[in-house]
Amino acid sequence: MAPALDSWRRRASFLCAVAALGLGGLSGCRPRTVAPPPAAVVPPFVPPLAAVEAGEQLVMHRGATEFHYTITAVTDEEVVADCLTYQGGVLAGERVELHWPRNGLALQPGGVLTSLRHTTVDIDGRSWPCWLAEVRSTTGQFFYYWLSDSVAAQGFLKIARFDDGKLDEATAITRVSDSSAR
Repeated sequence: MAPALDSWRRRASFLCAVAALGLGGLSGCRPRTVAPPPAAVVPPFVPPLAAVEAGEQLVMHRGATEFHYTITAVTDEEVVADCLTYQGGVLAGERVELHWPRNGLALQPGGVLTSLRHTTVDIDGRSWPCWLAEVRSTTGQFFYYWLSDSVAAQGFLKIARFDDGKLDEATAITRVSDSSAR
């Protein structure tokens, strides 16, 4: 056998052995596999009105204005709520009766739900896991609703308008206290 051919076969055998090691071909040798990172666990979406009961209350505020919601009636198909508005602790205006479909989200009438995603929102130093609903109104304005089934009544944690490319925090409405948590 010619020395050049013998040298070539030795190199080929060496390369095959290296390839076999890399492919885990030798007994006890397996290529190291890296497990993919675990997928983020997204809890199931539970519409806040699905578990609502008559008598539940939720208080939200925007500056000195407070909105007091009380669930007055619940049927298989509809939730009825009273809303009272207080300005500086004084009743401002008449009681407003609201009707929401039970399988809905109690979002702005005339709006179109454009997205729904799981997130968190910080309110008064507490981080709330929730769902963020983006709604486009008939006038083209966008509103954001942070919802949670762990909050009484319609599940609102925060409502804000999207204006000039950013959230309008100055007019945002947020919940007042933990007294309305389920």
